Amino acid sequence: MRAPDPAGASALLVCETAGEASTLSAAEQELIIRTAADTARGRSRIIGGAVTNATSHAIELARRAEAAGADVLLALVPYYNKPMQEGMLAHFRAIAASTGLPIILHDVPPRTFRPLADETLLRLAEPRQFIALRDGSGDVSPIDLKILQSLQEDPQPGTPTFTSRCSCLTWRLMSLP
Repeated sequence: MRAPDPAGASALLVCETAGEASTLSAAEQELIIRTAADTARGRSRIIGGAVTNATSHAIELARRAEAAGADVLLALVPYYNKPMQEGMLAHFRAIAASTGLPIILHDVPPRTFRPLADETLLRLAEPRQFIALRDGSGDVSPIDLKILQSLQEDPQPGTPTFTSRCSCLTWRLMSLP
């Protein structure tokens, strides 16, 4: 890994769903996140993946990512298990309770088979620890537009920023301490 270009990305995402994470042990993921954090040396934020379908394993990955120097976590809707919305809420809240890091929610309905519902998103938007949504559905909902509109009208630092459903990642890392 080379040091990030200071004029380039403000954050690096490692151990995420489309890459290497599913083939690595927890110790290997921790080593990759530590290497990224050591290499970035504060020039870029490190987003460490805690992406798995088992809540207890996601908690272990979250704790290891935090210990390794991640600045932010990426947490995934559990895949293949097909949890109901209350199950998703419990999954994300358990991860949040295990760490002090801000968390980006990752919703990929083609892989998880159940989308993160707008009502669940709104409930998760209440704690400031959930700072963003990485969305892979491609479906713009009225709730997403309402959240984005309210952020544009009153952009307070630290306010959770969620993407519209556009298969992209948008967040306000600049507002983090």
